[in-house]
Amino acid sequence: MNDPQGLDVQQLHAIDLVTAADMLASGVVSAEALTAHMLERIEATAERFRAYRCVLPEQALAAARACDVARAEGATRIVMGTHG
Repeated sequence: MNDPQGLDVQQLHAIDLVTAADMLASGVVSAEALTAHMLERIEATAERFRAYRCVLPEQALAAARACDVARAEGATRIVMGTHG
């Protein structure tokens, strides 16, 4: 699947935060989908990089779902973990 700018959503881990925010705001990708992708990437590279001491996938996905709900209800300025 590609966004309007031609980005393959399987490469979401390679985008910068401004692009991710734009994609979230425009509805190209949901917070849940972006978070799930990042969690999959962490899992896939965990042994190689050992970059994270603690990963909390259930909490991250719950926060992402809450952001998606807030956006669907009309919120326009959501920051993960601070919108509640």
